[in-house]
Amino acid sequence: TDQNAVNYDESANIDDDSCIYPPWEDGETLITSCNTTIVIQVDDELNIDDVSIDIGDWIGVFYEDDEGDLQCGGSVIWQGENTILPVWGDDVTTEEKDGFADGELLNWKIWDYDLDQIYSNTYVQYNNINNSQMYLYYYFSCNDMIDLLSLNAYSTITQEISIPEGWFIFSTYVDPLEADMGDVINPLIDNTVIIKDYAGAVFWPLMNMNTIGNIQPGKGYQIKSSYPGILNLEGDLIPSDFPIEYPGGWYIISYLHQEPLNAVSMMDPIVEDLLIIKDYAGAVFWPLMNINTIGDMKPGYGYQMKTTDNPGYFIYPEIQNARFGFFNDKHQSSIQKQTINTGNNMVIGIPDDSWLEKPNLGDEVVIYDSNGLIVGNDIYRPEGTVVTIWGDDALTDEKDGLYIGESFYLELWRNDEKIIQKININNWKQGSGIYSVNGISVAGNIILQNEISSNKKLIKICDLLGREIDPSEYNKENNLLLYIFDDGSIERKYFIK
Repeated sequence: TDQNAVNYDESANIDDDSCIYPPWEDGETLITSCNTTIVIQVDDELNIDDVSIDIGDWIGVFYEDDEGDLQCGGSVIWQGENTILPVWGDDVTTEEKDGFADGELLNWKIWDYDLDQIYSNTYVQYNNINNSQMYLYYYFSCNDMIDLLSLNAYSTITQEISIPEGWFIFSTYVDPLEADMGDVINPLIDNTVIIKDYAGAVFWPLMNMNTIGNIQPGKGYQIKSSYPGILNLEGDLIPSDFPIEYPGGWYIISYLHQEPLNAVSMMDPIVEDLLIIKDYAGAVFWPLMNINTIGDMKPGYGYQMKTTDNPGYFIYPEIQNARFGFFNDKHQSSIQKQTINTGNNMVIGIPDDSWLEKPNLGDEVVIYDSNGLIVGNDIYRPEGTVVTIWGDDALTDEKDGLYIGESFYLELWRNDEKIIQKININNWKQGSGIYSVNGISVAGNIILQNEISSNKKLIKICDLLGREIDPSEYNKENNLLLYIFDDGSIERKYFIK
C-alpha cells in the first residue's frame, strides 16, 4: 500500500507488512523545510555498467551524517517515465544532521532490484535549470532546480597509470580488488626493480620479499623500473575526500582526485603544517619560499611531503575550491640536459634577499659534487630560487649523484655573458652545504665570486677529442666535456646518464 515500496500495488487495500524497500530506505524519507528538485527524464542516460537500468531499479542521493556515514536524502523508483526527485536539506531545528548541508556534494547510488546490488561508483552530468550551465558535480543549494543529464554506475572502476623508466612515485584513486602489492604490480613484475613505502618497507622481486603487504588507500609508493610500462588497476573508487592519516615528518601521499589540480589549492588545508611537498622529478611546492614548480598535482602520481612533527588527517579540497590549468614553468637548462632522477634528493632554497648581487632572469644556478659532477640546476627566480639536487643511486654501479655527507658547491651561469661565477654562501639559515636524503637547506648571505679574480668568459666547449660542442644541441650523456675560458683556464665537467 506504500508508494515508496518497491512492490507497491495501487489496487492493494490491506497493509500486511509485505512492503519491500530499497536497502537504504525504511519506508519513509524525512521531509524538511528545504529541498532541491532534480528532474529525471526518459531520454536521460541511466546506465549500470553501460547497460540501461530496468524499471523497478531505484536511484538515490546521499549526504553525510554526523558520523561521516552516507544517509539517503531522497530516492525514487525508475518507472521509465519523467520523474521528479526531491532532495532534502538538513533540518536546522534538530540537533542531528538529517539532510544535505548547503554546499554539500551529492553522492549517487543505483540499486539493481533484480540482482539486489547497490552501485556507488557513479559518474553524473547535470544541467542547472536556473543558469543553463552543465556540471559534473553538484553541491546542494536550497530551492534549486537541476536537470539530470546522465547517471552512469559501475561495479568497478579502472585507472591506467604510466610508469616511466627509472625512479617514480605512483599512487592511485582505486582500491584494488586484489590489494597485495605482488598482485598489484604483477603485470609489470619483469621490469620492476624495487618498490618502497615512506617507512622503508619494500616489495623486492629479486629477493622474493614483500614487507609492504597490501596497498593502502591514501599512500603513495616509490618504484624503480628497468623500462616503461602501463599499470592498470581495477577496483572500487576511493573518494577524493577520503581522510589520509599522516604521521608527521616525511610521508608519501597519494593523489585522489581524477583531474589535475593546482598543488597550492590542493594542499591548502594543511599549509600551516606543510614544510614542503615534492614530486618524483624533484619539482616542489615550498610554502616558505612561496614557490610552486609542481604546478598541477596529477592522477597516478604520488608526492613526498614533510609536515611538522604533529600527526594529523588530510582531506583534499573539493574541485569547486581548486584552481585548474596552472602553468608549470619547469626549468629547461641552457647549458645542459636535466639531471638524473636517482630516487633520492634534497632541496636548496635561495631567498631573493640572500643575493648581495642579484642575478638576471635567465641566469642559472648549477650545483656540483666534489669531482665536478653536475647534481642539480635551475633558473634564478625573483620570487626565490629552488634547486633540487640528487644523491647517488645505490642500485647503479657508477657514482651518479652525491653521497650522504658529501659537500657540494654552487656556481652561477650568466646566460647573456656566457660566464661562470662562483657562489659563496657565507651562512645557512637552515641546513648546510652537506648532502642528506630529503634534506632542506636555505641559504643566508651570498657573495658572487668573479671566478676568483675576474670574470672569465667562456670561449668554447670541447669534447675529449677537441671537437667544439654546441651546448644547446649536444647530447651530453656519459661524457667528459672541457670548458675553455679566455684566460687560458680549462674546467672539466662530467655528465652521467
